[in-house]
This record gives sequence, structure tokens and C-alpha cells, in this order.
Amino acid sequence: MKSRYKKILVGIDGTKESDKAFYEAVEMAKDHEADLFIAWINTEMERNPAHKDMSDREQLIYDRKVSKKEAEAKTLGVHTVTPIVATGDPKKYLSKWLPKEHQIDLIILGATAKKVIANLLVGSTAKYVVEYATCPVFVVK
Repeated sequence: MKSRYKKILVGIDGTKESDKAFYEAVEMAKDHEADLFIAWINTEMERNPAHKDMSDREQLIYDRKVSKKEAEAKTLGVHTVTPIVATGDPKKYLSKWLPKEHQIDLIILGATAKKVIANLLVGSTAKYVVEYATCPVFVVK
């Protein structure tokens, strides 16, 4: 049987929910022999507002977090893993920019209530990605 998914994108942010999504993405990547893209998108609110761009120190911290997940995915049996760290709007990165740039077949996200007030005002990242992504989205609870 031909595999449906060749490139899987998982968004992580350090929450329990994103860890669940990560492990689901690892299993799906193994099952489909797919490439796995692990993305940590820093929002403007999470960064130090005094700095216009991510500092070298901030970049190193997030690079290390994603590198640990990359190594873990490889240890668990995923052959091709691409780490991605960027700063900006996770909704746009995960729903449009990264899928287009890497020809993603499936996006996997955790359902999180990390910022309840923000979710009430603008909606969750997962909700936005489900609505605007051009490929299937799998949301892990």
C-alpha cells in the first residue's frame, strides 16, 4: 500500500499537549515512513519585547529544545527529521508558510488551552490551522 503521508509537520511549544502531539507525529512518521518536521514558533508575546529580533541566547535555547526532540525522534525510529525554529505568528507559520515551503502532507498539533483569554479573543492556534491549512490537520487531545 502506498503511504498517504510523506512529510509530516508537528508544532511544539513545551506544553504537555505538544508533547502528546510530538509522540503521535513520531508514530505516524514511522508508520508512513515519512519525513518529520519539528517546528517551534516563538510568538512575539513570548519574546523579550525590548529586543526586536530573537537574541542569540534565545535562539540557542530554542535550538537546543528542538534538537533534543530531533534526537528523540531519531532514537524512536524516524529516519529523516528536520528541526525548525522561527519567530512570528505560529498560526501563519503552521497553516501556510511551512506547509508550502516543505510540501507538508499532514500537520499534527496539540489541543492546548495555554492562553485561555487569548483563545477567547482570537481563537486557538490549532483552531486556526484546522480552518486555514491546505492539507489535513490532526489535533491531539
